[in-house]
Amino acid sequence: FNRDVAEALIRKGLLLLPEVDQYLTKLLLQTRTQPLGDFAVLLARCVKDGLAGYADVSLSFDLLAKLSAAAGNNEGILQLLSAARQSSRQRAAVRAGLPDLPGLKDKLDPPGFHQQVAQLFEDFARRAMANPEEKLHAPFVQQLRAAGLLNMDDVTDRMLRILVELAVNHCLQSESPTARPDGTQAPGPLSFLAVDPLVKLVVCLVVGHGGGEAFLNRMLAMTVCLLRRDAEDKAGAFNARPYLRLLLGLASELGPLEDS
Repeated sequence: FNRDVAEALIRKGLLLLPEVDQYLTKLLLQTRTQPLGDFAVLLARCVKDGLAGYADVSLSFDLLAKLSAAAGNNEGILQLLSAARQSSRQRAAVRAGLPDLPGLKDKLDPPGFHQQVAQLFEDFARRAMANPEEKLHAPFVQQLRAAGLLNMDDVTDRMLRILVELAVNHCLQSESPTARPDGTQAPGPLSFLAVDPLVKLVVCLVVGHGGGEAFLNRMLAMTVCLLRRDAEDKAGAFNARPYLRLLLGLASELGPLEDS
């Protein structure tokens, strides 16, 4: 294909991208040639540059991400896809009129902060699975305090945003769609191995360590903003099930504890 011609058509809005997306995905599932891969990369670049939205090309975008991750040697493409998703999410946050919570309309997290939060969350998830009856997790909470993550400030908001994004993304990536008789894809089962530990962590901080209503309000505000952002960004491809599991989990765990 001619890259310049394809990009010009996209700029002029002369391609019906959702139809192109479906057709390209079908071809990529059947055969993986260099031109098809190059065209999928072009669509990802268009998302990054604001020429297309993630919702327009979500099928081929996600398939390209899975294929690149499986290949293990496409770090450049994975970085492009990550940057494109961030760009699309930021634009969606602006369109949805979300408040200026840290990280919603920008990605100016401190260097290494995302990795720090991800590692702490992975550590907590392991602890929660190993000892499901434990409620306080005092040594772990002390780690959070020592790292300055529980000061009820912008850093806390950034931590909450990253935690929700990690849990939701893990859940969505676990899905294995099934085929309907007519050949279309039906939603498949999801793994909540990251969402459920997040519920436990929030309940632990709210009930066991003085977070109370103030911390819970921050968590709920961030969750609702991320839900609205993703719904705006993904449009018809939006899957609310991870958010539903998270909110129902919090309601179930905290509902009987009104006095707390």
